[in-house]
Amino acid sequence: MRALADGTTLVGAGLYGGRTNQGGVFAFNAAKKIRYRVLHSFNGISPANPNGSAKDGAQPHSNPVPVTDLRSRKILVGMTAYGGANGTGSLYKMNSDGSGFKVLYSFIAVNGDTPHGFVIQRGQRLFGMTRYGGITAPRSNFASKSDHKPYESGNGSVFSFNLKTGKLRVLHLFSYQGPAVPTLVNGGYDGAVPDHGGLTYSNGRLYGLTTVGGANGSGVLFSININGSGYRIEHTFGTAMDLAQPHGTLMAGPDGIFYALAATGGTPGSGGVFRFNPKNGKYQVLHSFGGGATGINGEDNPVVTTNAKGAIVLYGMTQLGGPTVSNINPTPIAPDYSPKAEAQANGTIWKLVLAAKK
Repeated sequence: MRALADGTTLVGAGLYGGRTNQGGVFAFNAAKKIRYRVLHSFNGISPANPNGSAKDGAQPHSNPVPVTDLRSRKILVGMTAYGGANGTGSLYKMNSDGSGFKVLYSFIAVNGDTPHGFVIQRGQRLFGMTRYGGITAPRSNFASKSDHKPYESGNGSVFSFNLKTGKLRVLHLFSYQGPAVPTLVNGGYDGAVPDHGGLTYSNGRLYGLTTVGGANGSGVLFSININGSGYRIEHTFGTAMDLAQPHGTLMAGPDGIFYALAATGGTPGSGGVFRFNPKNGKYQVLHSFGGGATGINGEDNPVVTTNAKGAIVLYGMTQLGGPTVSNINPTPIAPDYSPKAEAQANGTIWKLVLAAKK
């Protein structure tokens, strides 16, 4: 959830539910009598809602963020995985009270589509990524259909959107073409499919993660100038003992270092926590989840803060694992529901304290 300027209101998004089960945006304020309110219920075009409105979004995978518009007013801007004129995703805006909803841009496959992350703002431009669309690796470059499956909908893109002109510009199309097919100028392998990820800004460059692609098929950490030039791979995941399949966003800490999570890899293969210093390019694994009761699959974004001693403290969650197996029989309403998930328990909430600087 995101906090608004009043300091007491939180805004979030739900993937499903609402009028047509296409999700929505809600506000929560514990200090007011009306603590929870739906700001907008989506009714856009999606596979599950083919007759939805072309002027609405559908199924947001991330929260809207506060943005300053051209009149210096605070509004909310977010993205949906479906909806828009093409049914392949939307960039939308709305006022913090839910009024003034408008689709700013309807994504199309050639520029990248199905966004799962959020945007960041620099001046009058917004920056973000799409999960799919853009360049698609051919099936013939993969040993099997299952190997190709993560890439069959396209590799995704990095884009900017100009609030003044209403124009979207593609800054980079992820170019992964399969194992043993270098696509970058230096002979390297590009990443593909940023999952649930946003971009992070530092010193004129944007930094982000892709979940797959790269030389090992396990994702990359990349950076690019805000004008679209100077794209480079900062780290390739999936080498021996390294983490793999980073999932989410590089979260900037008070020390200027980025922290993020990986879904797999590490010592037992259950994912973990890592950091990256944009000043010197140093990458370091901080913790590998032990699997089982100690957690499996680090996903989405950690919270980075400090304690009274000045040490960096991270909080986050694992998708699976934990000390007990649930005895609750959940309702499988989500399309990606798997009955195997209960056998791996329901996940953990964890805390990681790093040594304070002396």
